[in-house]
Amino acid sequence: MTTTDTPTTDTAQDTTNTPKQDAQAPSTPEQDPTPQEAPQAGQERPKGNAEAAKYRVRAKKAEASLQDLQERYDDLLKSTISAHLHPDMPAPVFWKFVDDPLQFIGEGGGIDAKRVKERSLELAKEIGLARPRGPYVPDIAKTPKLGPRPAWNAILKGEVED
Repeated sequence: MTTTDTPTTDTAQDTTNTPKQDAQAPSTPEQDPTPQEAPQAGQERPKGNAEAAKYRVRAKKAEASLQDLQERYDDLLKSTISAHLHPDMPAPVFWKFVDDPLQFIGEGGGIDAKRVKERSLELAKEIGLARPRGPYVPDIAKTPKLGPRPAWNAILKGEVED
């Protein structure tokens, strides 16, 4: 066949480089197969592969967002539980020894603060993290009185016994 504009009655296929499209189904980006899914020579073009690839991509995105939400939930749960810890137990130390924060969820679905305090105090005693107890000084100007003390003049006069 020639490349002239005259119509011919030849039934052989046109081998020119002009692109052809199906008259029935125009090509859309969703229906075009990716290079990985391109049909082999002699095979029909698979119609379901492009749609399956689209759903696989959507499923991967959904799994990634689900994992992100699960991490956020775990962080929120840990921070809420950390707010109920005993004062002797620092939160980072507590989470080194406790793996599952779900064990502190009560029957109603909320945090069981009593169970958290008991477990954190138990761990603090087990590890030896109890704070030394001394006099509480809320402000430098409000020092607590620790009892009667001798005055300097009594010490210098020798009126104080050892």
